[in-house]
Amino acid sequence: MSKSYENAEQAAGDPLAEALFAIPHVTNVFYVDHWITVTQDGKAHWPELLRAVAVPIRDAPSAQERSAELLGQASGTPDGTNFDESNLAPAEREKLELIKQLLDERVRPYLQGDGGDLYVLGL
Repeated sequence: MSKSYENAEQAAGDPLAEALFAIPHVTNVFYVDHWITVTQDGKAHWPELLRAVAVPIRDAPSAQERSAELLGQASGTPDGTNFDESNLAPAEREKLELIKQLLDERVRPYLQGDGGDLYVLGL
């Protein structure tokens, strides 16, 4: 999931973006997966600004931690184990297996190569 903020007001509720906007001269924050872009107003010296923005970035939870947290909120457990496949009808179980196979072969490798993943929470 990507996030883009043009000011501190837009960043309200996002701890990483709020911390970055608290640094003088930061005017824009964009991040997705392993990438963070911070724009400044042109009045800061980049080496000093880089040292300042490194602190909240290092302190921020990793994308994997955040994904696990969101998954846990959606499914009740961090690994999605409360999705009880045994309650599915045989035809639904067969469909689910085909979906999982397709995801494993064609989707997950690309997502995981970029630091992401995909979980089946229900059918």
